[in-house]
Amino acid sequence: MEVEENIQTVFKNKSEAQLLSSKKHKKHKAIYKEEQILNQLEDYKDASVLSTGIAKRLVE
Repeated sequence: MEVEENIQTVFKNKSEAQLLSSKKHKKHKAIYKEEQILNQLEDYKDASVLSTGIAKRLVE
């Protein structure tokens, strides 16, 4: 009886560990995605400033 309870506890702990690992992975993936989007926005901003500067020079 005690062995079966230990086996059930091991499986329960393993399931909980996998769930936590999955949540942690999803959180890191979301943070990475957010960082990518912020970097893209910075790139677009830089490109916009650059193109505005070029356009101003062409008009002058």
